[in-house]
Amino acid sequence: MTQQDLGVILEHPKSYMSELINGVSQFTLKDLVIIHRILSINLNVLIPTYLQSETRDKVNKSIKKLNKPKLGLRKTEVV
Repeated sequence: MTQQDLGVILEHPKSYMSELINGVSQFTLKDLVIIHRILSINLNVLIPTYLQSETRDKVNKSIKKLNKPKLGLRKTEVV
C-alpha cells in the first residue's frame, strides 16, 4: 500500500498525508482505528499508552496535591 492509497482510504489529500507520515500533523483516533482494521496493526502499537517521564512527574505531583491516597499511576508506567 502506498501513502497515496492510504490517503484515499482515510479521505485525506496527498499533502496532508505527507504531513501525517512526517509527524508534522497527528493522525486522528478515527484514522488510527481504520489503520488498525485494514492493516491488522495492534492498537497498542498505534496508540502508545506510556507517559514520558516529564508528564508522569507532573501527573504524580498533581495527584499528591489532591491528597487522594488511592489515586496514582501504575508502577508499570515506567518506560
